[in-house]
Amino acid sequence: MSKGNMIVSIIGVVGSYASLAGLILAMKPVTSGLNTFEILWLIIWLFPSSYAAIVIYRQYVAMNPKVYQSIEEVNQYMFNWISKGGKVAICTRDMSWSDGANIRPLLFLKAKRNELCIVLPKHTDLSIELKNAGAEIYTYEELEHTPTCRFTIVDKDKDYARVAVGRKINNQHIIEEFSLGSHPVFSVANDLVEVLKKYNEKVKRG
Repeated sequence: MSKGNMIVSIIGVVGSYASLAGLILAMKPVTSGLNTFEILWLIIWLFPSSYAAIVIYRQYVAMNPKVYQSIEEVNQYMFNWISKGGKVAICTRDMSWSDGANIRPLLFLKAKRNELCIVLPKHTDLSIELKNAGAEIYTYEELEHTPTCRFTIVDKDKDYARVAVGRKINNQHIIEEFSLGSHPVFSVANDLVEVLKKYNEKVKRG
């Protein structure tokens, strides 16, 4: 959602409420004020209108890119993002973002709860430790390809699952969030995890 679309949507909500208020006022004589029932009616309609405007703004904030200048900011974002959801699926290159002191304990907690799935080109010392702790780890070194995209799905396999997709442009870390059903990006990310999971299962079977 662009900023322009967000403003137009909020104006539409406010305009609808204003039209309702105008209709009530237009039906009243000029010298007559609003009675208690009419005031109550306007107040009641104010709440859903305000809620709709807030939802539109939150969707705008969630769907627009977040820009971070340092790896420390990215680490904090990842900690907050992973903390939100139940099962987490992470597609990463080398898990370098997990160097933060507060992230590792969270990953091991997720692993012990069987709430952690990690997809990466090849094992690292940390991924082996997490696998031993209960995490699902899927690698694809034999494919000789490393996707440039990095993403993390939270609340995986739930109707309210979301994905955060990260990339680096001009030394800036750009992260965008998408929910299930809101954008094809979510389906592509989720399908990639499932495909690599099936690939690992097939390799294991020989």
